[in-house]
Amino acid sequence: MNGLGNSKTANRIARADDISVEIFKKDGKKDKVVSSGNGSWLSHLIWDNKEMWRIESPIPQWILANKFSDGSTLLESDSANR
Repeated sequence: MNGLGNSKTANRIARADDISVEIFKKDGKKDKVVSSGNGSWLSHLIWDNKEMWRIESPIPQWILANKFSDGSTLLESDSANR
């Protein structure tokens, strides 16, 4: 249909929004894969078999003192601190 064939990382026909990333390190004459990831820029990202982002995931809500509800904080250089 779209001529992309099958997805290498999912059991389905490949889509135009699929991504596949590999980071290589030179190891003598051949390259060695040190990290890899896949997903879709429209829905999710899986990096080294760990889900890093999914569009359905809840967005952290703001709380007082420049912290998110998940405990992370803003950088001092953030425009909210100016």
